[in-house]
Amino acid sequence: MEKFIINKTFENFISDPKNLNIINDIEFKRKHLLAKFKKYIFIILSIGFFVNIIFYSTNFFVIANIFYGVLSFIFLLTAYLILYPDYNQFYKQSFIHLILSFFSNDIVYKPKDFIDKRDFKKSELFPRHFIDYNGDDFVSGKIGETEISFSEL
Repeated sequence: MEKFIINKTFENFISDPKNLNIINDIEFKRKHLLAKFKKYIFIILSIGFFVNIIFYSTNFFVIANIFYGVLSFIFLLTAYLILYPDYNQFYKQSFIHLILSFFSNDIVYKPKDFIDKRDFKKSELFPRHFIDYNGDDFVSGKIGETEISFSEL
């Protein structure tokens, strides 16, 4: 019974016009980014088609396709690495804050921080030795009477 009440409350929270505007803005930017990336893929495939036509009956057909495939991969990877971080930062600043505010206004979100190494060791969640330690998306605060802190590691 309580689960239904929580879901209904969350539904009301998301339906709030202010929150709905934030969600719609995020969705608009996501679709815009996806459309841009689809255009890049279409351009790459179109050029690839013409490369195949030009080199089809030559001895360079296989080499040209391999070379073009590598260049296409590098181009699409570069496009992704340029376009995605801006959206990811926007998403974290907008949506994550929105969702966390549903639980409590006393929650702090720091996208570039993570749980202190000493606190992680003290928790004994993973008692083995680790070589590398880093992370992001640190969340801390209080929900009701409970202190929380977590991050991606």
